[in-house]
Amino acid sequence: MKAPQKPSTVGERLNAAATALASVGETPRLDAEILMAHALGWTRAQLFARLGETPNSPQFDALMERRLAYEPIAYILGEWEFFSMTLKCRAPILVPRPETEHLVEAVLEVVETHPGSRILEIGTGSGCVAVALAAHAPDAHVVATDINPQALSLARHNAEYQMVEKTH
Repeated sequence: MKAPQKPSTVGERLNAAATALASVGETPRLDAEILMAHALGWTRAQLFARLGETPNSPQFDALMERRLAYEPIAYILGEWEFFSMTLKCRAPILVPRPETEHLVEAVLEVVETHPGSRILEIGTGSGCVAVALAAHAPDAHVVATDINPQALSLARHNAEYQMVEKTH
């Protein structure tokens, strides 16, 4: 008879996951941490503080399968941070990229010297650029458009969500 296998600790599972994810992306350890924290409903800080624990996390295996199939983490989580805002994400709409934050910063520099600016974003996707500009340049008039109705729906949701978050 085989002895029952001891459950893996959070730290052991993270190490194994990072090894498995090494061929999938440039940040395998970070990806593993984000997925594990999400599966457990913890922050990454809580994850680090509890590396020796052996919590039950069956959802983690399902999340790992999706990432190992090259699905972006933002799609797996259903959200992503952009310009200090949490935005909803879903396929096939492109995931907000860190490089795009530089675009927002450049536009904000121009808008700062031109109060009442009018901004038009064509091909808004998730709405990340338009929402960030509207949030950080309240005197500007921002219009976002897209040919894809799914993108417009997502952008509208993100804009409305940020408006609600701003008032709370």
